[in-house]
Amino acid sequence: MAASLQSLTHVAVLAERFDHFIVDLWGVIHDGQHPYPNVLQTLAELKKRRKQIIFLSNAPRRASRAVEVLGKLGIGSSLYDHVLTSGEATYHYLARDGARLGKRYVYLGPQKDRDLCHGLPLEEVASPADAQFAIATGFDHDASTLEEKLPLIEDCLAARLPLICANPDYEVVRQDGSRLLCAGVIAEAYAKRGGAVQYFGKPYPDVYRECMDFFENPPRERVVAIGDNLLTDIKGAKDQGFHSVLCTGGILAETLGCRYGEMPGTKALEALFAIEQVRPDSTLPAFWW
Repeated sequence: MAASLQSLTHVAVLAERFDHFIVDLWGVIHDGQHPYPNVLQTLAELKKRRKQIIFLSNAPRRASRAVEVLGKLGIGSSLYDHVLTSGEATYHYLARDGARLGKRYVYLGPQKDRDLCHGLPLEEVASPADAQFAIATGFDHDASTLEEKLPLIEDCLAARLPLICANPDYEVVRQDGSRLLCAGVIAEAYAKRGGAVQYFGKPYPDVYRECMDFFENPPRERVVAIGDNLLTDIKGAKDQGFHSVLCTGGILAETLGCRYGEMPGTKALEALFAIEQVRPDSTLPAFWW
């Protein structure tokens, strides 16, 4: 029998039970361009109660870049304690163990994330034939499709390059409903064609270990993880034994037939959980106090 699902209406309920919050960014806090309504108030209320907040994002860039974006959105450092991105986790891995892969890599992603490896003893090359591995951070434009990357994917496969995926997400959504593809789509296509892929970010355990280290390893029953993606945010949290909260107003709003802040129907939720084989402990219509 499936565990009982707690349908929450406000974050305040979570503050009564948990001290340590792992919160997704895109789809919960902002949409890449604007904060969601009431987010700043909610963060301020949590900090008033001395809650620790880590923003854990599958953004394929250094954490310092994510901090810059948060600042531009009006989300100052007083509203959270730490930021960890999948790009930061990728950088740490390459700095620590990248020599096993080699020094020359080919890049699959937008110009804005090309600096992911800056500061490392690595060299970007144009041709997969000259590379020892590949790094995928995503697509060039908001309207990009997988087809744009297929020629480079095929060349990387022909060269038998291992692929480092710096963002396991398949897509993200803006508040206007537009959807953007992420590096997870590239990695999936690569793996389906027989390529070797290594992922960094949610739901994989390394980023959660870093969160727990920052929290100084509290009891897991005092940790809650909030996100809008079942296969990354919720699966990752459940694998680690954290209380998992699905924010239904993000990437899944259209699938669930609801808008930001609306409670989706129970039948729609249960149908989705059955399809994805992932079930959160609680749901929340929006990240509001």
